[in-house]
Amino acid sequence: MRGLHQGWLQACREGRLDVVHAVVQAVVQAVPETVPDAERRAFIDRPGPDGRNAFHLACEHHELALAVSLLRLGADPHRRTETGRLPIQLATHEDHGERTRTLLAWLKIQGADPLARDDNGRSALNEAAYHGNRSAIGWLLEQGASLVERDRQQRTPLHAAAAAGHAATVTLLLARGADPQARNAAGERPIFEACRMGRVDAMRAFLDAGQWLDADERRQLQQSGMVAETAVAQACGAPLRAALAQTVPAMHAEANAAAVSACGTTTGKGMVEQREGMAAATADAAAKVAATADAASKARPAPRLPPALRRLRQWF
Repeated sequence: MRGLHQGWLQACREGRLDVVHAVVQAVVQAVPETVPDAERRAFIDRPGPDGRNAFHLACEHHELALAVSLLRLGADPHRRTETGRLPIQLATHEDHGERTRTLLAWLKIQGADPLARDDNGRSALNEAAYHGNRSAIGWLLEQGASLVERDRQQRTPLHAAAAAGHAATVTLLLARGADPQARNAAGERPIFEACRMGRVDAMRAFLDAGQWLDADERRQLQQSGMVAETAVAQACGAPLRAALAQTVPAMHAEANAAAVSACGTTTGKGMVEQREGMAAATADAAAKVAATADAASKARPAPRLPPALRRLRQWF
């Protein structure tokens, strides 16, 4: 029986409706008059080693046809996993676009609550943010989910996305109005969680949105020794290098434009004077670029850099 059940769960993971129905036929429906409905449902809802049953797996892997069949066979759409997660939460683990929205809408029709929480106070929105499922996030917000909701650790969906390193999700949540200043039970903002976890892409998303570590957070990293950790240094240094790579060429182009403009004022003079003027202007532009590069190498603030970058350079 145990072997059949493991085969049943594997079939559910793979979306093999034919195998699922074959197992049900062999174990449950062979002599239906001797198998009460309660026993049949108990087999269908029996969890595997990881605490997920067939219906959980069908929802997690977006096998809607399988989920419908299991429901007809008596699966409980409200049964929780061993960690208290509901099927609607598991349905946010994978982003399949419209398939995700369709599955979530179907679960709601079956009575699932889009705002329900697991045993840790974690909602489907928080779960979707942690897994970077932007399709689920959009649908859940339409159902009334809130970006300011918190789990038992006082973590918002933005905290979850930042800690998991989902840059596109961080950008989406910030654009939808998520509060970057919200603090969890440990007093950490979402950007600090991203830094502590070494999430380079998420840190870049915060920097692109004009957010960065404040003085207290930098001091905490230094006092705790985390600033010396490779993952943390990379999480902060990589966004700086990427931003500088975009900023310095722009400054270079601006200097060249100034040089061309300066040379244009020499019309009416001799060709030699014009070339001399161009050379002088180009040399002046080159000197400006060299000075900028020198300032960057010495980690001194560059006047033309965005405020967030200047603050970052004061740290590194």
